[in-house]
Amino acid sequence: MTMKKYNVALTPQTNINAFDALVSEANPYTNGYCVGYKSIPHITICQFFLDSSLIENIWHKICTQINQTSLNISFSSYSNFTFDNNTYWLSLLPNNPEYLFNLFKIVSSYVTSIRTDDYDPHLTLFNYTKKNHDLIQKFLAPNIFIKTKFELTLSICDELGQIKQISLYNGHHS
Repeated sequence: MTMKKYNVALTPQTNINAFDALVSEANPYTNGYCVGYKSIPHITICQFFLDSSLIENIWHKICTQINQTSLNISFSSYSNFTFDNNTYWLSLLPNNPEYLFNLFKIVSSYVTSIRTDDYDPHLTLFNYTKKNHDLIQKFLAPNIFIKTKFELTLSICDELGQIKQISLYNGHHS
């Protein structure tokens, strides 16, 4: 039995450079997680552990329940939060996230989500420590708008949820 950490996520298919541009100046001040440098940009739908021998069958079942695996998503606001008052996580918030909540509901009916709190759709740009909080604020674009096409993917991720490996599956399983 080989347990792996998987991430069902939406990954951008176009306009990927827009995410890289947002983090380019802040990259030296990040704290282990940085999209574009250490992770493929993505919106996590659900992270879970599963025996690798079961993943293909589970992915097939999930995909049979999902009608739309490719969609346009836009962002126009940030989220900047901390769990511990030391490490902050800067993310983009998708406009109109209702379909993402539905995707989470479908996926989590087949696997056990690692997170036990409420699903919170976002695209994490990077994390940083409290000492860099004021510095990071000057890198944030005051008026942001990004729109791009995303596709549902299944990937292996690291302990922080970063997707470093090319997706195992894109869209519907055939």
